[in-house]
Amino acid sequence: MEKNVFMVFYSGERVKNKILKICDAFGANRYPFAEDCGKQALMISEVSGKISELKSTIDAGLLHRDHLLRTIGDQFEQWNLKVKKEKSIHHTLNILSLDVTKKCLVAEAWSPVFATKQIQDVLQRASVDSNSQVGAIFQVLHTRESPPTYFRTNKFTSAFQEIVDAYG
Repeated sequence: MEKNVFMVFYSGERVKNKILKICDAFGANRYPFAEDCGKQALMISEVSGKISELKSTIDAGLLHRDHLLRTIGDQFEQWNLKVKKEKSIHHTLNILSLDVTKKCLVAEAWSPVFATKQIQDVLQRASVDSNSQVGAIFQVLHTRESPPTYFRTNKFTSAFQEIVDAYG
């Protein structure tokens, strides 16, 4: 923050009162200034001491901030990855719903028939990896609704399908 310093010399009590009112109106800080040279030198040394103390405090704060930011910077990528994983987990959990007993989560989704075995394997592996006491239940529901369009893609056609998926 920048400040302007000014000194006002005046003569007379009325002028002093007017100057004080103007300083108050502009929010200026007023500091007493002694007429004795010895007191002036003492005041200057006190102010210089306060300034050097404040500068050293600011420098110590800047060093601490720099050290803290470097420490955070070293771990930022790990933290960012962890937060992204947590967000994706919560996003997935928000899609699920509780069953009637409120003891398990239920998800309904469309999947290609050929992927049934792969889905069961992934669910089984997730149950084992998470040390779940209850395994995942995969049940095929028969419906009269027409499934969403699905095109099996390969390395070449997947790029085009991604464009279609992106633009609808």
